[in-house]
Amino acid sequence: MSISSSLSVLVISSGTNQDRIGAVLASQLRKQWPSSRVSAFPLGGWGDPYHEAGVPVLGAARKPLAHGRIRRGLASFWRDIQTGCFLLPWRHTRALRSAQYGTDLVICAGDLYPLFMAYRYVRKPIVFLPTLKSEQVQKYFSFEKGRIQRHCQLVFPPDEFTAQRLRESGVAAVYLGNPLVDGLEVTDTDFGVAKGPVISILPGTGLQGYQKIMQAAAAAQKTAQLVRDAQFLIPVASGLARRGLVRRLQADGWQFRPAGADAGQGQVGQLVKDGCVLQLIAQRDGGVIKAATVCIGLDPVRNQQALGMGKPVITFPANGRRLTAATLQAQEKAIGEALLVVKPNPDAVAKVVHRTVTNSALSARLALAGKVRTGGVGVSARMCEKIQDLAFELGLLP
Repeated sequence: MSISSSLSVLVISSGTNQDRIGAVLASQLRKQWPSSRVSAFPLGGWGDPYHEAGVPVLGAARKPLAHGRIRRGLASFWRDIQTGCFLLPWRHTRALRSAQYGTDLVICAGDLYPLFMAYRYVRKPIVFLPTLKSEQVQKYFSFEKGRIQRHCQLVFPPDEFTAQRLRESGVAAVYLGNPLVDGLEVTDTDFGVAKGPVISILPGTGLQGYQKIMQAAAAAQKTAQLVRDAQFLIPVASGLARRGLVRRLQADGWQFRPAGADAGQGQVGQLVKDGCVLQLIAQRDGGVIKAATVCIGLDPVRNQQALGMGKPVITFPANGRRLTAATLQAQEKAIGEALLVVKPNPDAVAKVVHRTVTNSALSARLALAGKVRTGGVGVSARMCEKIQDLAFELGLLP
């Protein structure tokens, strides 16, 4: 439903993934409320997802080179000081105080920090997406529930269990799903792959992403021996840099073949080893996920996006900060059986992939579970409808 009345909405987020969620909601708000003004205020970085979505960014966006960690190196930590990153809370305070005069409603995505900044300095009705905490993993303290109940007019928790617990504490909480699924750019193409099961490998980021893609490539080799005519796709338009990916796998014995004139749409090359072929696709994740029979997910966000599109996801822990055993355990608790977590062993991954692609009943059950637990496609639109109802209730819209 589209409305014509003007409304000024400020989206405050506290990290990269929260920026992604904020950008999806901001885009949907602008679509459903074309005459309204929607702007963003990222607290923890540059706000790249907002820039990509064309959402105006307010405030002093800046990303610490050392991310506040001395262990990243004293040189980076000193550059953080020189660039003024430790003055950001003061700058945020000043910018938010100014923003309050042109804002009707605030959407906060992340932890209690953006919520605190919103109710302390903007002082407008708040919609809160507590994306970083689930009662299934870590319970809210009483004072946290009290703050949320006192300052938030509407809350979208990350799962139904958390929503129920918050409602018991008087919080206006409703679970609708994960809006990140709506941020995918989905294309209708088969990328020219031959007929057969399609296994899409969804890479992570940074050094850990390179380590995990090498493990996934080894699992693909094992899978190719078990699954007849298996096709493997890797999106390289985002996440891992294409050259870095090729260089790392070449060092492990893979041979790179540039795409020829007869290559399918989006194909930029192949990595080949012992008869196993990995197709490199120069597109973002959406089309590669849609083409998949099953996904090997190496990133928590991409895992949830694939689950929301009804694709079985197989993943495994690794060293590093993003996809650790603890992170996957938390995600598994929140998502349930839809996410298949296996040991970081190529044979173990291959066996589960084989079982999933050859058992249609299992695959269908996993697909349905993924959609149910993440809300599927259209979560952002449903959230915007709830926000619209709230705006009418508060008298912000005629």
